[in-house]
Order: sequence, then C-alpha cells, then structure tokens
Amino acid sequence: QLLHGPEYTDSVPGLLPVLPGGMKDADWLGISRQNDTLLVNISAAAGALFKPLDEAQERLMVYGMVNTLSRLGGVSKVAFFIDGKQEGTFARYIDLSGVFLPSAGLVAP
Repeated sequence: QLLHGPEYTDSVPGLLPVLPGGMKDADWLGISRQNDTLLVNISAAAGALFKPLDEAQERLMVYGMVNTLSRLGGVSKVAFFIDGKQEGTFARYIDLSGVFLPSAGLVAP
C-alpha cells in the first residue's frame, strides 16, 4: 500500500504519498525479521529516488515506513539497508544506520 500512495477514495482528504514516485516492487530486495526488528533492504535505484527529497519529505518517508511496518505483530523496530549497507543517509538529513522506533508525531502535520 505504501507504494500505491493515497487514493481519491481515502476517507481523509489531502493525504500525501509516503514514498517517492518511481519506486517499484522490485526495489524491495528483502524483508526479514530478527526478534522484534524488521530488516528492510531497498535497492540502490530506489535509494537514488530519495536523494532529491527535502527534509520534511525525507522524514515523512522514513517514519511513514517505520510507523506502518512496526504495526506488524511483534515488530517494534525497523532497520533499513540500501543495497545491503547501512551507510550514509536516506536523502540528506536522516542517517541510515541503526534502528528506527515508531513515532507518529514525526509525521503528523
């Protein structure tokens, strides 16, 4: 659903997409679970789509994914990898390394 973004039929008007346009199913290289941490590996091609995002868009993307994925039963943290590595930032502002905890307040307008 994150790939599809908001639909005109959504009950809340004015929703913004969480992920940048151009991401495909194939950009999700792997998702696995280690205890209460979900490990998400994204392609380098998708990582390149993140680079033009501004700080607010990057925060929306990262915590939109974290908040959504942490709703899965038994998942309380999410770790991201781009092409198997936790180096650098998603776009320019949020460090990719470590784990992310859900935080609804970071994506609320």
